[in-house]
Order: sequence, then structure tokens, then C-alpha cells
Amino acid sequence: MGRPNGSFDKEPRKSTRAAQWAAMRFHRRFTVTDVALAAEIEPKTVREFLRALVAAGIVRGCGRKCQGQSRQTVYEFRWDLGPAAPTEHKDGMHDPNTGQKFQWVNKQTATKEGK
Repeated sequence: MGRPNGSFDKEPRKSTRAAQWAAMRFHRRFTVTDVALAAEIEPKTVREFLRALVAAGIVRGCGRKCQGQSRQTVYEFRWDLGPAAPTEHKDGMHDPNTGQKFQWVNKQTATKEGK
């Protein structure tokens, strides 16, 4: 039996957090621009998620890289937690893959945007 005219099989779109996490895992070492382009989202959204990941000690800055006219921080995982993106809570991040909780290492960094 054929498909109706104009229809096609399409995977559902990933959440922005899941798309960012997948891009970070793919690149291993990445900039905000790398993740924003791969996840097809605004750099501001990536910066907010990275701020939380850094504050929880999951990701760290590991240098700088020139991209176009600007220099950007290069990030890498301290721990690759698995395929599911960690979720943010008021006291830290939660890894849905293992159930592990990461408390804020630098609470001020995490709360900079009112989180």
C-alpha cells in the first residue's frame, strides 16, 4: 500500500537540548558556533546550555580558536555521560543515562541567566 500524496517518513525533530547534546558528542571538542550550526539553533541558546554544563563540571573550556573575525572558547567533555542530554535542576544537573547528579561547581555561573 502506498503513501498518500505529499507525505513522507520523517523523524520527529529533537528537542533543542537533545540536538545540542548530540552535536557536542559528535564533535568532542567544539565551539558555540559548531554546536549552533549542527543543531540549527541560535548561539545564545547554546551559550545558556553550556553555562549550565560548565557550572556542573560536565564540560570545560580547553582553549581558544579563531573563527572568522572572532576568537571563541573551545569546549570538551570532562565526562561523556551518554546519549541522553542531562537535565537542569535548581541544585545541579541530572544524568538520565545513569541517574547521577552533578551539583553546581560554580553556582554563580549557573544562575547568571536567572536559573
